Amino acid sequence: VSMARKRKGSNLRKNNNNAKVNKSKTGQTVANNSSELTVEGDIDRPRSKAGPVELVGVDELHGEAGRSDYNYSSAGTDTSGWTRSALAVGTLSGKMPRPWFPKWGWWFLPLSLVGGALCAWWGVRHIEGQVQAAAPEILQAAGVDPAGLTFDATYRNIAVAGQLPQGVTVDDVERILEQSTGVNDEDIRHATVTALVAPEPKLEPEPEPEPIVVEPTGEIAVTAVSDGQTIRLTGSVPQQEHADRLVASAASAVGEGNVINDLNVLGLKPSAAEPTVQIDRLVQVLPQLGNDISSANLALGDETFSGSINAIDANAKTLLDPIVATTSDNEVTVTAPEAEPLDVDVFANYQSQQIILYGVVINEAQSQTLFNAAAESVGADQVVSTLKVLRPGNEPSATDAQVALMGETLRQYSGLQSAESRLHASSLYLQGVANSAAAKQNVDQVLQSGTDDSLSVVGDITVLSIDSELSLLQGEFDLLSSEIRENVVFDTNSDVLNTRATEVLDKVVNAIGRFERPRILVSGHTDSLGPAGPNQVLSARRASAVRAYLAERGVDVERVRAVGLGESQPIGDNNTAAGRQINRRVEFTAVERF
Repeated sequence: VSMARKRKGSNLRKNNNNAKVNKSKTGQTVANNSSELTVEGDIDRPRSKAGPVELVGVDELHGEAGRSDYNYSSAGTDTSGWTRSALAVGTLSGKMPRPWFPKWGWWFLPLSLVGGALCAWWGVRHIEGQVQAAAPEILQAAGVDPAGLTFDATYRNIAVAGQLPQGVTVDDVERILEQSTGVNDEDIRHATVTALVAPEPKLEPEPEPEPIVVEPTGEIAVTAVSDGQTIRLTGSVPQQEHADRLVASAASAVGEGNVINDLNVLGLKPSAAEPTVQIDRLVQVLPQLGNDISSANLALGDETFSGSINAIDANAKTLLDPIVATTSDNEVTVTAPEAEPLDVDVFANYQSQQIILYGVVINEAQSQTLFNAAAESVGADQVVSTLKVLRPGNEPSATDAQVALMGETLRQYSGLQSAESRLHASSLYLQGVANSAAAKQNVDQVLQSGTDDSLSVVGDITVLSIDSELSLLQGEFDLLSSEIRENVVFDTNSDVLNTRATEVLDKVVNAIGRFERPRILVSGHTDSLGPAGPNQVLSARRASAVRAYLAERGVDVERVRAVGLGESQPIGDNNTAAGRQINRRVEFTAVERF
């Protein structure tokens, strides 16, 4: 029998078996069907102090009225509004009600079974998850790549499918899984492996090796033989360009007609690592195999360059040594005969204000003596020297005095129109044309001062005729005419010479000084602006200004005359500024007499 409460205000259940409750101060009689329940004591007192209750109708337990332990009554004296049902069981005087199990207990058995099943299911799933997660980690730790595998756990059993890595068998995987545990001690009891072993990779057949084609090559094998006059080239070269370079280089030493080309051009790829560099080693030496050697025999290969060269003297050897050493790594030897005392053999040629020196001298001091003397006569820029020094250094020589005498003659060339001289052994010869008798006399005096028993001096100096002097001096003026017209000009109504004018007039002074007899006529000119009379006077003033400057520079004033021609001889258009400037000029004319 279960006891329960109804909320206040709920309706009492009505059925065919109405329960009648009679209240009185002495007791209560309840009639329910044929059973009666008598309650003694005051039922309106609190239920905790209620009197004993007797069960009078047990059969009513399952009746309509027994479905509630309590019924609500608004007429009852209980302040809670509740009254006890006639189905109350037991007494309130110490007897406990009957257990609730007969009504509700049968629900708890299936619920407990379901709960136990759920707990067991959850535990199994948890273990399966751990096993399934641990399996790939175990394989990974054992060196087996699990990337191609799938895992399915059934409790502590694991099924492995997929594809095994190369070199791993089914037995290997089962053994690893069954004998190992995960990081959380997951115990795999049995492993079933259905994974396939990865097939062996299909190896592509190795391609057939390309046939090795060996391209034919050609070696450098050249021999160069020279006697100082001809050069013979024999042997072979890989390509035509190599032969052309060698022949051109040899021709620079002895001339194209003296090169004997017996080279064989192979027309093949060179076998040398750097064929052009190798060919250039001989190319640099061939130009030295001319007059400065007596013989040479050289051999050039792909990597070698050797041979010998015999120079004519120590000076030639000195010139050859650095070139040969650089190109042959000292595999080519250069020899020369012992130096013997040699005589000086010097030539000097004087034409058109230029002196050319060539030949041989003993030492550097002699070469410098001759160059300095020539430079004093015509200027250093007009001296060309190709003198060879037999003995490097400045050791004194017995021929030093003879060379000094030839230098004195060179200083007199400024008074000559042309000259040729030679100093050889014990003789000095000079032939030339003097611009004047005075110039001839100066040369004769120099030659006579050097005459002694050790040196024979021969001089053949002639003097120009007056006509020749006039022609030569006028030629000098004509050469300077362009510079004179551009620079010896005057401002309007002025006779003052500017700096440009004086620089050109200095060249005129030098030309006049080389001739003794001609007279010089300086004519002044003007443009057409202004009256003719004043222009005539102005032109004369300009000519006089030039005459005065020539006199200041050393020209005999008696040899120069200044005349003014005004505007009578224009050479430019007086209608233009440029033409008028040209007309304001001076001109020089060489004459025999005024």
